[in-house]
Amino acid sequence: MRPTVSALVLLGVMTACGGSDPAGNNPPPPPPPPPAPPGAVIITLGANLQFSPEEVTISAGTPVRWVYESGPAHTVTPRDDGQPGVWARQAMGTVGQTFDHTFNVAGQTYDYFCEPHELQGMTGRIVVQ
Repeated sequence: MRPTVSALVLLGVMTACGGSDPAGNNPPPPPPPPPAPPGAVIITLGANLQFSPEEVTISAGTPVRWVYESGPAHTVTPRDDGQPGVWARQAMGTVGQTFDHTFNVAGQTYDYFCEPHELQGMTGRIVVQ
């Protein structure tokens, strides 16, 4: 069966409008993450299988932002999900993806880890004063 002229024209229009990428170019980079909350502490997750920094000490009311930079998918998983002021497990795997949590309970230490990479030492700690 031969394609009709209108089907060929439609295919040409779709290709010209980005329906496919015959040149094999990469897609554009993702948009930058939204601005971090004022006064936020930034912790990055990357291909080195570490949270950086691994430990931070903050005052109650301080927001923390985790930023996925590169590497395999990671999680930000609290060690004790019943602890006062704790967050819910977060999966991260898209460059630029962020997760924000404000720590409002003074006197708590929050240990957390990356589920797939805990045995490789990907752990972190937030100490709230």
